[in-house]
Amino acid sequence: MFGSFLHSTTKNQRRLMMAITNSEPPPHHQPIPSSSANNNSTTNALSLRISKVIATSQFDDPNIREALDTLNSLTFQSNHTDNLGSKVNNDIDCLESLKKGGLRRIVEQRIRSRSREFLNVFSELNDDLVDLQSHLDQIHECYDEIQENLKTANSATKYLLEHANGLRKEDEAVTAKQLIVKAFLEKFTLKENEIQALTSREVTVNCSVFEAMDHCEQIRSDCAILLTGDSQSSKSETAGLDIMQATSKYLDKGYDKILRWALFEARSGLIKPGEIQPEVSPLMKRAISRLKCRPESLEEVIATLTAARSSSLSGLFLEALTRGGPSGLPRPIELIAHDPIRYVGDMLAWIHQVMASEHEFLESLFDLKADGRRVGESRIFPTNPSAVKTEENPTGKPGQPTSSELTVTESKNTDDREMARKLLDKHLEGCIRPLKMRVQQTVNSQEGSLTACQLANLLEFYQLTMASTIGPDAKLTNTLSELTDQSYEVFYQLLKSLSSDYLRRLEPPPVDLSVPTPLHEAMSNLGVIMSIYEGSADESSSSSEHSFERVLDLVIDPMMEVIDRMARLRASEWDRSIFWLNCLEFMLTTLAPPIQLQP
Repeated sequence: MFGSFLHSTTKNQRRLMMAITNSEPPPHHQPIPSSSANNNSTTNALSLRISKVIATSQFDDPNIREALDTLNSLTFQSNHTDNLGSKVNNDIDCLESLKKGGLRRIVEQRIRSRSREFLNVFSELNDDLVDLQSHLDQIHECYDEIQENLKTANSATKYLLEHANGLRKEDEAVTAKQLIVKAFLEKFTLKENEIQALTSREVTVNCSVFEAMDHCEQIRSDCAILLTGDSQSSKSETAGLDIMQATSKYLDKGYDKILRWALFEARSGLIKPGEIQPEVSPLMKRAISRLKCRPESLEEVIATLTAARSSSLSGLFLEALTRGGPSGLPRPIELIAHDPIRYVGDMLAWIHQVMASEHEFLESLFDLKADGRRVGESRIFPTNPSAVKTEENPTGKPGQPTSSELTVTESKNTDDREMARKLLDKHLEGCIRPLKMRVQQTVNSQEGSLTACQLANLLEFYQLTMASTIGPDAKLTNTLSELTDQSYEVFYQLLKSLSSDYLRRLEPPPVDLSVPTPLHEAMSNLGVIMSIYEGSADESSSSSEHSFERVLDLVIDPMMEVIDRMARLRASEWDRSIFWLNCLEFMLTTLAPPIQLQP
């Protein structure tokens, strides 16, 4: 780099010197006298000479111009910052040096100056590198020392590391066992809040109690796995027995708590203050469902509830008879005692309405499902369980073995429905005595056969309705059946009395041999009685002991005797025959439309 620079400078110097030496002044320039030169001309002598050389046309060569520019830069580069006097002196010295051939010296001085600067810089760099090397040596020494210490520490802590690894493995094994134990405890033990819910008196019966009992049952079911091991799993069997014992204790406390709460609720008849109809809460449903596993406790609750409901319904019935509803509406039933049909009908209607509400109450209490009956269809109360029709026993005949019996759910539902039916009858027991007494008084006080017939038919209708609802063996059904029999006996007795009265008051036949007045009255009453029987919706009454045939026997036979006695009062055979024909035709006309007489 420095060689090429020196070579270029020397070449340009040669060119410049040749141009200065061989140049002539141009013809239009006058020589500058040295004696009259002022300070400015002296100072810029070299510049004027160079400018003069440059102005010469023979120096238009680019190489010469480049050489002159280089000379100018080399010569005057260091003089730009000096003051005016020193600049003039330097320029003169430089000019003298150029004349003496000192351009090489100037260039060499410049090269030496720059070389010294480079040497100084490289000297500083060398010192820095020496310091860096010393630091690196120190770092290597420290690294070697640390490496030795690390080896020493590794050899010293090798046993500790092995022991730590063993402890870590033991910790992992213990952690795994802890997880297993935690899972076991969660699966086979109750939580603290569940234990409090079952045992603490401060915690009232709520959903948490039943959930805790369900959890106990689940634990006991899962615990059966621990009790089915062989002789090698004696620990698991012991744990299973302990779990069964603990859960059994908690279950007993839970059942006792539910029993006490259910008894307290049952004493009030499940009626809230200010309400008449009972309301079954979801908690009571769950309590009854849970107590089904303890029949003795369930019977105790049911007995308490039955006594409360029977007393409550009896009081409500007496209140409806004597005081009526709230604010006097509806009016007391006894205010219409003068109308026997309406009086007895309202009492029976009240009983039937209460029975319907109680039936819904019991269905809700036992959470019974629909029995599949259509509206108006009677319930069937089989006395022999084997007579129930199933898919395997479609005929329903008893004694036929089946491949599978009713499912557990269906069996429980049937048992609950039978229990609800019996409880419904017991709930209405308190209403039987006042009802029976008033109905008997009303029936026995009747003097008209038509009213007695209507009462008997009304009582029979409700008796059949109750039999299809709560069963034929219920006390209320038996009471209504007894009242029905009494009503029919009164009705039959009134018919006999009326027939006897006709026989006592015999009169000769009319002159025109028309139908006599007693026969008109008797057949008119019989027509009304026929319409009453026709209005009965029960078809079984025709085959029972209270069928219409007995009415015919009590009316037609005495009337035939009345006609015969009245006909004998006529002397003429023709008159007797005509009178008979008129009476028989009237009787047949009355009886023919609704009933076909059997021969």
